[in-house]
Amino acid sequence: MPRTAGKKKRRNRTALILTAAAAAVVIAAVMIACFWPAAGGSGSFPVRVSGLAVRQMALVGRNIAVVEDASLRMYDSSGNERYMLELNYASPVLVPSGNRVLVYERGGTRMKICGRSGEICQVEISEQILTGGFGGGKAAVATLADTTTSRLTVYDANLIHEVFVWQTASYISRVAVSPNGRYVAVATVNNENGDSYSEISVFDTKKTDPLFTNRYDGENVLNLRFDGNSDILVVTDRSISAVTGRDTLQWQHSFEYGTISAVSDAGGGNTALILTKISDGKDYLYVYDASGEIQIERQIDSGALALSASASRIFVLYEDQILSFPHAAGEAEPECIQTQSNSIKILAHGRHVYVLTSEEIEKF
Repeated sequence: MPRTAGKKKRRNRTALILTAAAAAVVIAAVMIACFWPAAGGSGSFPVRVSGLAVRQMALVGRNIAVVEDASLRMYDSSGNERYMLELNYASPVLVPSGNRVLVYERGGTRMKICGRSGEICQVEISEQILTGGFGGGKAAVATLADTTTSRLTVYDANLIHEVFVWQTASYISRVAVSPNGRYVAVATVNNENGDSYSEISVFDTKKTDPLFTNRYDGENVLNLRFDGNSDILVVTDRSISAVTGRDTLQWQHSFEYGTISAVSDAGGGNTALILTKISDGKDYLYVYDASGEIQIERQIDSGALALSASASRIFVLYEDQILSFPHAAGEAEPECIQTQSNSIKILAHGRHVYVLTSEEIEKF
């Protein structure tokens, strides 16, 4: 009888030990799941790159395109390389749209369209490319036609046929294409009696004359984009405005005593920007919604290196940290993400942010 009781006690102790061990494994798994992504250990991140050679990062669907002069690399959201294409462009630029991206050579004559799995098509043209836009699978590039004129050309999805051409004596500085590929917005730089001004023109590629034009005296266009197929957002260094229905100026806010230093699409028709006010020399973070209402207005530390926003968060890069604001920030304190002092660029993706340093791309 005593021997039987002893066996029961040993079995109970064994069961308790096994239960405790299982609980420890579960707790460890939960801790790893919670804290590992915040430490930047998601999938194959960090990705080793030569950060100083990276010209641009862009989201292509859920993938990340990273372009250098010599190559274009596509990574999935875990940091696994999907493919690499040799470019050897002197100054490559990425323009993403959905699951595709236009890559063109600023100052050169080459461009190509790539998808998640590789190159789709490419072309070399005869004129020097100034800037470009991409939407609905259609590429629009502004070129230097001769010493006094520039030309806008919209190509089909295969970069074979020209579907729209517009020539102007002004310098084309920005181009945007609607998501359906039918409409195009163009920013030009002009001079009148020694005074410079920018002008926005909106075209239907099935017609000749512009649907809308608007003039911005003494201002330079920093950002030009379509929100849907009808609305256009224009940000200059001193104002933000919206065109609705492709032909009506819906609203415009000017900053007479300030300069806009950074702009980012914040999703859902929202726009984030950093404004330096002349009155106090301080920096402010603003977020405007699609109707021109201010959603966020708050002072931030000066010296911001970059701004990138998504529909979930707004990220501001400083020398050794990133401040992360929710869209409904109010007066709540932002989250602080410690980064390396050699951080160069950031790219927002949902609640996450990709950080480019001189040696790698990290995910937080």
